[in-house]
This record gives sequence, C-alpha cells and structure tokens, in this order.
Amino acid sequence: MSESFFKELRRRNVFKITGGYILLGWLVLQIADVIIPALSLPKWTLTLLLVIGMLGMPFVIFFAWLYEVTPEGLKLTKEVDKSQSITQNTGKKLEYVLIAGLSLALIFVIIKPKIMPPEALPTVTAEVADVQTKETEIPSIAVLPFEDFSPQKDQEYFSSGISEEILNLLAKTNKLRVAARTSSFAFRGDTTDVRDIGSKLNVNTVLEGSIRKFENKVRITAQLINVSDGYHIWSETYDRELKDVFAIQDEIAGAILSSLKVHLLGETLKNQQHQEINIEAHDKYLIATKRIRGDTREDFKSAIELLNQALEIDPNYTDAKIKLIYASLLLESTQLEDYTDQVELEKNNDQLVKLHLDPIVNHQLDNFELHGVLGLYHTKRYRDDVAKEYLATSLKLNNNYAEAYLWRAEIHKRQTNYKAMLKDRERAYKLDPMSINISKELAYDYRSFWRSSDANKIIERMFVLYPNHPEAFKAKASNYSAHGHYADAAATLEQALIIHPDRKEFKGWLGWLYVYLDKRDLAQELETERTDYYFSILDQDFEQSTKLLNVKLSEDNPEDWLFEEMYLNLMLKDKQQLKSSVSKIIALMDARNEPWQNRCYTYLILALETVEMNDSIQKMMDRCSEETEKRLEAGYFCPCSWFRLVEFAVLDKRYDDAIKRAEEWLDNGDSDPILENNPIFRKLQAKPKFETLIKRNEQQIQRQIRIYDSNNEAQSSALSTE
Repeated sequence: MSESFFKELRRRNVFKITGGYILLGWLVLQIADVIIPALSLPKWTLTLLLVIGMLGMPFVIFFAWLYEVTPEGLKLTKEVDKSQSITQNTGKKLEYVLIAGLSLALIFVIIKPKIMPPEALPTVTAEVADVQTKETEIPSIAVLPFEDFSPQKDQEYFSSGISEEILNLLAKTNKLRVAARTSSFAFRGDTTDVRDIGSKLNVNTVLEGSIRKFENKVRITAQLINVSDGYHIWSETYDRELKDVFAIQDEIAGAILSSLKVHLLGETLKNQQHQEINIEAHDKYLIATKRIRGDTREDFKSAIELLNQALEIDPNYTDAKIKLIYASLLLESTQLEDYTDQVELEKNNDQLVKLHLDPIVNHQLDNFELHGVLGLYHTKRYRDDVAKEYLATSLKLNNNYAEAYLWRAEIHKRQTNYKAMLKDRERAYKLDPMSINISKELAYDYRSFWRSSDANKIIERMFVLYPNHPEAFKAKASNYSAHGHYADAAATLEQALIIHPDRKEFKGWLGWLYVYLDKRDLAQELETERTDYYFSILDQDFEQSTKLLNVKLSEDNPEDWLFEEMYLNLMLKDKQQLKSSVSKIIALMDARNEPWQNRCYTYLILALETVEMNDSIQKMMDRCSEETEKRLEAGYFCPCSWFRLVEFAVLDKRYDDAIKRAEEWLDNGDSDPILENNPIFRKLQAKPKFETLIKRNEQQIQRQIRIYDSNNEAQSSALSTE
C-alpha cells in the first residue's frame, strides 16, 4: 500500500511541485538578502519571509495532492478520469521549470558575492547603534589635511596645523558631528574620490583645501563639498600675512559653519581668540603632534623634546603646555622596564601639571583638550571622581573628542561598569577608527568579551593602516594568549621581534611563553632577566630561584622584583620573609597613592592572611566579590581572566566551587605551566579532583607544544622547498 501511495504522489507531481516551491522560496530569500539592506528594511524582514514560506509549504503539498491541471483548468483529482489525465505532460513542463530555476540559482550564486556589500567592521552594542542612528540625522563634516602647494614643499606641518585648528573649532558645536583628526588625516595625499572618502568616514560634507606660502605671505584656499553628489557647496581664498594665521583659521571655520546653517540649529559659534604664537614654536608643536600619533615610546619621547623646545621659544604657548602633559602621560603608559624610572616619571609629571596646567585651567574654561588631559591625569592618579568631572566638561565642550571617551572608559572599568566601558570605547572607535591607540583598546575589550573574531577584524585593520606597528603585534599576541593559544602567540611575537629586535617587552613576553612551551634554548637566546628565574620555578629548584631573586633584590632598583619575592615566599611558606616583602610592596603602593585596599589582588590577600595582617583583607575580598559578579554578569571574562574565579573561590573557602571553576577554566582552553606550585591552587590538594585537574592542565600544555613544533616544522619544510 505504501508503494502504491508513493506512485500516486509521483503521478500527481507532488514531489516536483514541492521541489519547485522550495527552489522558488530559496531564490526569493537570496534576492531579499540583497535588497533588504539596500532598502534599509529591518533585519527581521528576512526571517519573516522564511517563516511565511515554511507555513505555505503544507498548503502547497495539500493542493498538489487535491487538485490537478486539466485542459479545462484546475479540477479535484478525484473528479478526473485517469484515462483523460495529462499529469505526465504537466510533469514534463514542471521538469523544464525546475531546470530553469536551478540555472537561475546557479547564476545567482556566482554573481551574489559581487553585488553584496563588503563585510562590515565588528558590530557594536545596541546602545551605540542607537547613538549612531541619531548621528546620521545631524550635519557632519570631515576636515581633510590641506595640501602644501608651496614651491619648496616644506609646509606640511603648517598646512596640517591649519586643518587641525579648523577641525577643533568646528568640533565645539555639539550639533555638528566632526570626523576625528586621525581618521580624516589618514587620507593625506590620497587620490580617492571625495565622495568615497565621505562614505568611509560616514559624513555628508567634506572640507578640503590647500596652502601656498611665499616669503611671509600665505594663500589658503578652502572648499566645502557635498558628499552625495560631489558638488561644491562653498569655496573661498584667503591671502594673509603669516602673523595673522589664527585669525585666518577662525575666519575660515566661521564661513564653513555659516554655509552649513549651524545658526539654524540654535548654535552660535564665537570666534576663538588666539594668543600670538611664535611661528618656529608652532612648527615644533605641529611636528610633536604628529609624533604623538605614532603611539610608541620613542614617538612620545621625541614629542616631549620638541614641545620643551617650543616652550623655550614661547613660554606662554598654552597648546604646547597641554600637549606636553599629554605626551608625558602617554609615556607613563608604556610600561617602563625600570620601576624606579616609572615612579620618577610620575613625580615629574605631577610637577609639570602644577607648573603648566593648574595656573591656566580657570582661564581656559572653553578649552576641551585642557579639561580632557586633566581628566586623563587624574584618572592615572586614581582620583576617579575628579577625573569624571573634567572629562564631562571636555565632552560637553566637544562631544566629538574621541580620546575623552577612551579615558572615561577606564574609569568605568575600575568602577566595574563594564558595559558602559565598552560603550565608550566603541563610541571612541566610531569617531576615530584610524587611531592605533583606540583600536588596540577596543580589540582588548572584544577579546575579553569573548568576541575574538571581532577583535581580529580590528587587529587586521591595524596592520593595514599601520603595517608592523608594535601595538598591532601586541594586540594580536594578546588575543591569542587570552584564549589559550600560546603557540600562536609565541609565533606572533617571534615575527614581531624580527621587525622590532630591540623591544624589551616583546622579549620578556616571549621569554615567558618559551617557559610555557619548555623551549630553554630559545629562551636563552633572548637574554632576558626573568627566564632563568621562571625556569627554576618550573623545575621546582627553589634554591636556585632564591639565589637568582636575591641577586636582583640587591641591585639598585629592586622594586620590579618585589612581587616575585612575595610569590616565592608564598610557595616556600616562609612567613618571616613574606611579611618583609608584603610590607615593602604596601609601602611602594602607598607612595604612589594607589588605593590597593580597594583592589582585587588575590596573591596579596593570601600573603596578608598568611602573615596575619588582616586589616585590609575584608575590603579587598569585597572588591573581588564585586568584580567577579559584575564581570560574569557583563560577560567580561575571557579564559585569561577565568582563573581569577578559581583564586577568589579558594580565598573565600568555597573549595568545591573552586574545583568547578578550575574545570571551566580548562574547558575554556587555558592552562598554566606552574599550576601545581601555585600557592592559591595548592590549597585544593586535598580534593579528589586535584590530580585530575593537574593532568588535564599538563595535557593542554603538551598540546600547545605540539602545535608550536608542528608549525615550526611546516615553516622549515616550506623554506627548504624554496
């Protein structure tokens, strides 16, 4: 009976009609996938079409069974004499339709990649998407770097300064969205059509211009272009003496604002009154500004030297004072190898702020950069409430100031508001996607939010914009390490050291990875200070560890090794030495005004508990509890941070929960070569699953070693073949 039923289904062309319906539905969905974005329809439109199609299928099958095509039209199948039935002819026609449909499907599969828009950058949160939607509704502009048409082609910095001053003035109206300097200036010398540039920067107008200097005269030409059609909205030429340069900048910016009808938005922009500035000092300021954007330690040092020279020429140069503090604070963030040098740098910066910024802040109430840099300074000194006030003022003066969002994100992080942190970093990236500094910070955030693929998209773009930049390598290696891919992280740092052979932070990081991968010969070649020490810990040769540590502690600058001393004394359970090292660490942090009692330093908590210095333990444990709860709630716990859950559970004496968290940590792909000797993890030794966890940890380490060896063998084989 089932066989006859199957034959009847085939005779009535039910299979062919159903197949045709499915093919038609697929074609409809593919076409919709292309036109829905073009028509700006909501994303759920495609899902709605799919649901409608699925709901329609049972009806198609039902009618194919119930009805039949006859020369007189549709009739119920039971009313048609089988001897008069033309289902066979209908079936052949359906076959032709199916063949034609399949041909169309094949053609569409081939051409679809060419007509679909390119893959977008990482998606942002819903809150940021709402902000972006609102931004597209207001006038927007990108100020491109003015071209240097001077006979000697020696005015690049001057032309950049003209553009930047105009950009800063335009940015002061909150109802005009201005593309960040880093992003718009990335198109210097680019022959890309202005309409394409406007599209990439998501603005509806573009300002471009040129400068031609001859002796003490300067001619500046500016033109405002509508991105949608490429037509000029406004243009003007200015011939002035160089001493009047800042008045020119105000005049140009005012004309542009008038052309954009800013006054109709309720904005009245007053011309900025500039102090007269020595041209030579201004030139050094412009060069220093460009060096800062290189975002390396060498760039910051060079910028500081240039800005000091500018202030020697013109001691009252306000912008140079602000930029000097900015560069010096950025240098603080580059992790100097010598801890004493770091402390001295911080003290020097404290004096610079008192000397240059404190006396002028009450006279520069409309200077958004001054308030922003003061916000950065107080953030670095852990004065979060003061910092937030300065940053709020800065953003009120210029809500297009990308760096201020970046710095405010750091405060959100310290206050365990991780979603607000991400929102501010994404906003900064939206405003300035060409900034290497903003890009790396957002890449780190995506990494920790388990958005590794989004982090990779940003990192790949960093390499495109700034080939072989140290920060791009650091972000790439960090993304690998954070998810337990230590073999790939080591390969990335090896590549980085080929290009940057003198980078000590790369050598130190790679040295640790060689300890993890048990590559002793390779570690020796790096000649780093810590690898011998770490290998002695790995080998449980604590006598050698103590010997090496004592050598370092006897040198002029032992501060770098105090935490290593505390960790070793925890492993050795030497309470007397541990108490001494803890006291030195606390004194050091107190000297820096670091609020360590309100930090989740797990090994310091264990050390304080061991030597019975209990006054600050509960406060630190409360902080750990708050951090872990908020990070789990926000999803801000990459594998690299997951072990913190294990540590906190052990310190909180929730040993069964610690075992569970350790299993999750290993499930996430992470591992640690000195896990067995970890003084916190070792408190779980009495638990039945302790040995199993140790074995799993070792298996994952061995897997990374095999991956590393396999990659090297493949690379060596490829080189020998060449």
